[in-house]
Amino acid sequence: MLCGSPELDALRRHHQWLLDERDRLDRLVHTVAHTIAQLEGGTTMPAEELFDGFNFNRETLTRLEAIAVERAGDDVRPYFDEIKQRTENWSVQDYQAAQQEATDIERRLLALVQDDVAAGDPRVLAVLDEDFASQSRFWTPNRDTYAQLGQAFVDTPELRAHLDAQRPRLAEYVRDGMAAYAQARLS
Repeated sequence: MLCGSPELDALRRHHQWLLDERDRLDRLVHTVAHTIAQLEGGTTMPAEELFDGFNFNRETLTRLEAIAVERAGDDVRPYFDEIKQRTENWSVQDYQAAQQEATDIERRLLALVQDDVAAGDPRVLAVLDEDFASQSRFWTPNRDTYAQLGQAFVDTPELRAHLDAQRPRLAEYVRDGMAAYAQARLS
């Protein structure tokens, strides 16, 4: 009998995580569908609605690590080990502040792509200065790894869908901007 056992407790926690994940995915599905409807109708969506259902927290890091390891192998583990070590004492408010910072950067990049600003333009690189500083709080990016992170926004369907829901090809724009930034500003 499993009543009160560690296995049953683990299953209950997993069940709750699955329910929470389903709710988060439902919000993402709604956000993407709403974005499609807005784009088809030629109207714009309020900025706060663009990010509904996308949360940054310990669980997100765990999911992203699992996805990265599944797709790229164990070579990515050191990056996630560093991220976990640097964020191990973070509060919910720390994660929310980091998410807000990332959201602000995404919004500014979205505005630049909507204004047809080239991905290598100094205005894009200025926004990515802030992104690089933000990323550096989690891990130690360099020219190659920062450009690889940009590529991950295109190669990881979940990340690409999040960006492209805001504007088609935004993931590619971010990738191109990060590659230009890495080339121009990192050694």
